[in-house]
Amino acid sequence: MISASFFHFSKRWVLLVVFWGFAFINIQFAFADTIIYSGDYFDILVSDPVDVESSHTLKAVVLTASGQRTNSKPNTFDCTKSGSEPSSLGIFTSGNHLHQVGWLKADVPAAPVDIYTPTNESQFDEVLDTHFLINPPDVIISSPSPQENMPVQDAAFHEHGHYGSYLKGNFALQGLPSELPATWEFARIVVPNGTEINFNFAIGGFAFEGGEYVGKDDKLSVSYVVPEPCTLGLLGMGALALWAYRRLRKR
Repeated sequence: MISASFFHFSKRWVLLVVFWGFAFINIQFAFADTIIYSGDYFDILVSDPVDVESSHTLKAVVLTASGQRTNSKPNTFDCTKSGSEPSSLGIFTSGNHLHQVGWLKADVPAAPVDIYTPTNESQFDEVLDTHFLINPPDVIISSPSPQENMPVQDAAFHEHGHYGSYLKGNFALQGLPSELPATWEFARIVVPNGTEINFNFAIGGFAFEGGEYVGKDDKLSVSYVVPEPCTLGLLGMGALALWAYRRLRKR
C-alpha cells in the first residue's frame, strides 16, 4: 500500500519538474529572435531587447532580414516602398523616441557642420546610437541616402545624446546573389522601455526559382513594442519560483 508521505513526496517533485520545464521553455524564448513580419520571401526578426545603460531605461534591439525559410537572399532596404501609405516611411516612432548620438552646431559651436550617424561608420558611441548596420563602401546607396533626425537634445546618457523620430534610406548590399548571406542584420534601434516602433519599408533581394536567382521584395507595415512578452515572461517565472519556494517551505 502506498503511504500518504509518498504522495506528498511525489507531489513536490511533480511541482518542481513542471516549474523547471516552464522555466526552460521561457528562457529559450527569451534569448530567441521574434518574427514581427513573415512575407512571401523574407522574414523580419527583432532580437530580444537588452539594456544599454545602468538605469535599464534604454533598450536596444537588432533588426534582421532572413530568407532562410524560402531559400532567398535579402540585400535591399528601401523606405520609398511600403505595405501602406503612411505619412512616415522607414523606421519611426510617434514622437521623438529613437535615441541618437551625434552633435549639432548648436550644441558644439566649434563643430563645422551638423554630424548625424545613420550608419555604423561613426566616431561616436554606437551602443547608444540608433543606426543602420552598414558601412558605405559595402553598399550601393540610392535616393534617399541613409538619414535620421535628432531634434531633441538629452544628455542623460551621453554628452551628445538626442532623440529623433525616424531612420530611413535606400541601399543594397553589394555582391552576387550566390555570395550573399541568407540573413542580414541591417539596423540597431535604441529606445526607452515600452516604446512602439513602426516599420514601413520594403526588404528586397533574390529568390532562387527555376534554377536561377530572381529579384523579389516584400513590403511591410508593422509595429513592435519594446520589450516583447518573452522578456516579461521571465519576470513571471521569477514570481512563480518565489511562490513555489514558499509553498514547499510551508510543507
